[in-house]
Amino acid sequence: APEVAKGTLSRVLKFGGFPVAHRLLYDRAPAAGSAASRAAAGALATFPEMALCTPLETGKLALQLDALKAAPAFDNQLQKAAAALTAAAGPAAARSAWMLL
Repeated sequence: APEVAKGTLSRVLKFGGFPVAHRLLYDRAPAAGSAASRAAAGALATFPEMALCTPLETGKLALQLDALKAAPAFDNQLQKAAAALTAAAGPAAARSAWMLL
């Protein structure tokens, strides 16, 4: 379930944010832009995706590593993994907790 949620959110943000980013940067539709303007808008559109999907990816990795243990602590629950990571490293853990794994 975490992989499906991350993948869906990632695609919605990336493909939905691209036209918005292009209009914000160049005040015109992507079809009227150049290859360079579309590339810049695409790069800008990845920032919300990274900000929202990185915590889900970190949680997914924690669940995968937990499943390898003899006695898993998270019972395949993303909320338990997120709570454990936050308790171990504070509120920023979801963004950088891959270093803790």
